[in-house]
Amino acid sequence: ASTQDLVPQYYEDKSTLGEATSVGVTTGTTTEGINASLQVGGSISGTVTNATTKAPLTGTDVEVATTSGDFVAFTTTNGGGEYKVSGLKEGSYEVSFSAYGFENQYYNGKSNFPEATPVSVVVDKVAENISAALQSLGSISGKVTDATSDAAVAGVEVCDYPESGEFTSCTSTDAGGEYTFTGLAAGSYAIGFFPGESDYLGQYYNDKPTLSEATKISVTHGGTVTGINAALVAGGQVKG
Repeated sequence: ASTQDLVPQYYEDKSTLGEATSVGVTTGTTTEGINASLQVGGSISGTVTNATTKAPLTGTDVEVATTSGDFVAFTTTNGGGEYKVSGLKEGSYEVSFSAYGFENQYYNGKSNFPEATPVSVVVDKVAENISAALQSLGSISGKVTDATSDAAVAGVEVCDYPESGEFTSCTSTDAGGEYTFTGLAAGSYAIGFFPGESDYLGQYYNDKPTLSEATKISVTHGGTVTGINAALVAGGQVKG
């Protein structure tokens, strides 16, 4: 009954399914007296906005977890970017915010769980202004061509390498030799081009043979970097 600010529980007065007291049921009989006395809880509320435009972000996912990382509650922001999570036990919680096209964030303006600022919840009180201003993500795009004919090369695997060491993602060039990476956090990236089974030599931007030599590309919040192209050269062959 979270809409009434009541803390959920399992029988009998347990906070998790693993701790719950099992109820024995016999065929043809009714097991009575499986009651609960729900306690009033606390709440967390706030607003989520676009850090650049200051506009409210509708439909942002808001997740509440314990400081040890156990999931507690989930909701989404309304048309005004507002949210409220109720029925919380007294204690400390971490709050995270995620929306498509924006960098995930933990309260208060932190990028990961260990750095998050805990939110203190008191029974029958609202922890207000637990808000977030989310930064929009950036993108990188370009085209891969044949260095001799300037023709588009399709099916080339293109990978981004964040300098931060975060997850590397890959995509492939389309029929026009074009590719796009979206949803990139602000930072510095290297781009690699790998032609697979074709006769072309792989390379890193800008025409570099190794990742360590690659020219880095700077992506800003919400920024679009275009023209990160590659002109592939055919390699030699060995037969025997």
